[in-house]
Amino acid sequence: MKIITHEINTGGIDEKYKENLFNILELAGQSKTIEFESASGELANLLNNWNGSDSLEFALAELFKDTSKIRLLISEGGTEKFKSYCLSKAPHAEWGCCLSGFIGVEYAPEPNRLVTQLHETLHLLGVDECYHENTLEPKAECLENKCLMRHGVVSTMACPYALSQIQS
Repeated sequence: MKIITHEINTGGIDEKYKENLFNILELAGQSKTIEFESASGELANLLNNWNGSDSLEFALAELFKDTSKIRLLISEGGTEKFKSYCLSKAPHAEWGCCLSGFIGVEYAPEPNRLVTQLHETLHLLGVDECYHENTLEPKAECLENKCLMRHGVVSTMACPYALSQIQS
């Protein structure tokens, strides 16, 4: 699996992101076979020039014919186009969203950046929310109050329910 990261304006991948992700993968019994690279060339150009209203999923599917081993994590700061797009698709997505299981977008304020990047990455690895999207209440399967897959929780810990779903 390869995760391609892209930073927009003041967005940035948290310096503790990889370390925390690998810790979560280890707890899940998953191998650390994830590669990371920064977006460049045609992909970086597409993301930097995307107008904020056309289908981001379609544009990226045109660029990546096979997305089975590639995921994209975008950190947006100082602009609103990715945030607005995500909120139009998922109104509950205050700090980030996952689109088509292939694109993770983080636009959280600085104190919540790391947890949001981890949360969206876990979605990219097949993990469901640990809360009901309609009510934002925790799911019965999530028995850990500090699970980062719950809505609004600032933590780097994933509950056993979330860990059991990871597919890296």
